[in-house]
Amino acid sequence: MLWNQTIGNGSSEKIINHFLEENEGIVVLDSVDWEIPCDILTIPFDVKRIHDLSFIELHICRILNTMMQRFQTKVAIADILQTSSVFVEHYLSFMVQNRLVELSSDTYHLTTKGLTALSKGQVTITDRHYATVIYEKQFNTYYPPSIMESGTDDNEVVPFRHLNGSSIHTENPPLRELFSMATIQPDMNTKFSEIVFEEVEERSVEPAQFSLRFLEFWVYDTVASKVFCRVWDYQREEFRPDIEAFLNEKDGVERTSQVPSYSPITIEIFQQAKSAQKSKRTQGASKTSGTVLLRGRQIREAFLTTFKDAKHRILIISPWMTDQVVDDELINLFKATAKRGVTIHIGWGIAKIKKQEDRLPSDDLLLKLAKIKNAEGHQAVFVHWIGNHHNKEIVVDDKYLLLGSYNWLSYRGDYQLRNESVCKVFEEEPILETTKLIESEFVKSISRDILNGDDLQQCLNLTRELCILDNKALGSKVLEKTIKQLAKDEKRQWIDEMHSVMDGYGIFSEI
Repeated sequence: MLWNQTIGNGSSEKIINHFLEENEGIVVLDSVDWEIPCDILTIPFDVKRIHDLSFIELHICRILNTMMQRFQTKVAIADILQTSSVFVEHYLSFMVQNRLVELSSDTYHLTTKGLTALSKGQVTITDRHYATVIYEKQFNTYYPPSIMESGTDDNEVVPFRHLNGSSIHTENPPLRELFSMATIQPDMNTKFSEIVFEEVEERSVEPAQFSLRFLEFWVYDTVASKVFCRVWDYQREEFRPDIEAFLNEKDGVERTSQVPSYSPITIEIFQQAKSAQKSKRTQGASKTSGTVLLRGRQIREAFLTTFKDAKHRILIISPWMTDQVVDDELINLFKATAKRGVTIHIGWGIAKIKKQEDRLPSDDLLLKLAKIKNAEGHQAVFVHWIGNHHNKEIVVDDKYLLLGSYNWLSYRGDYQLRNESVCKVFEEEPILETTKLIESEFVKSISRDILNGDDLQQCLNLTRELCILDNKALGSKVLEKTIKQLAKDEKRQWIDEMHSVMDGYGIFSEI
């Protein structure tokens, strides 16, 4: 072993060995496992949801709506429903709590909110929820509570040597980020419409009950003549650049003075090995083919990489879209991608009829996406409900295809990892087949939206998208049919404006 491993175990040795395999010309100076105590935070927040009135709740509303006082007691309602008062009391308590009914002198009365709920069969209510997260204040880092369930190593580890009990950073992450760590299970009669990310009271803090564990190892790059450290977060199973930067600044000078001397011949050997490794990687990248299996954190990394890889367009099929996943971070990535001239086409929807969707993307999210423009000022992100799809697929230009179990736009995959798998396909035939299938779904949706719409600018945006998707066979054919229908609807101005857009893509119509 080339390094002095002060404290460690088999896991740390594997991590270091893997790092050495990936980086030629590196010498490990030493390594140590250390720990930082953490606190448990309980963060309250409110959730608005649409509650579909149950059979019993509907009948209670109808009974109270008769305005006959003798039917407005708990006993009378129970007698009419031919059930017990105890059974009815459960529903009445819920309805009082959510202001559907009022209780006065043992008599229940239907409120205005209750009348509206009776006519619609549903009501918007607000629930209080609590997100429990693990907080490490030294580096202001949050973790999901699931890390408490993971086993700890039997070996003792030393406390972090720079522990000062106060946060190095002062900014707290938004509640949206903390919420992504919590799991909420709605009951069978509810569907989420909006999450109110507002802290409703002070965060409660429990004393530290356990510690987070890290691996720190210092290395010397013989080719670059540079000393630096790597820090592995055992809980997140990833390196921590923020802690590495802190330690490089604190201890880097001292560590550099401890570097042993190497002969010119040894350094030359390291340089040759590093050059050979770089050449091998370059050749491997140019010959990418076949299928690669991705699991765990690899999937989200591959998803985010698609936006950097794309040169022209990205096609995404995801059954659901949520504000928690398509957050400001992802939207900013969309914007940066759009500025490079890439268009992003998103299809969502699992129900056969749009009205039956129980997890609609918010209007605010759809508006944010529609406002993303390319460098020329044209809409660059297009979202369509296609319905009846449980596919999770992404096509990046004609380069590769991602498909598997991962819900791209409704599951983050960076906290509370669940078992997911995705295939990254480089074979030409399945890429072309999938592209054709997705394009056909988008083209049908675009034509439908043009004909059903009443906004000329949106019509022109959709026309531009149709031209981008396929300006040869399918797109041209559907455009022709769409224009014919618009002619029947006497929308001559729309047709003339559409022609000017189509001319820019070399598509012509005689109508």
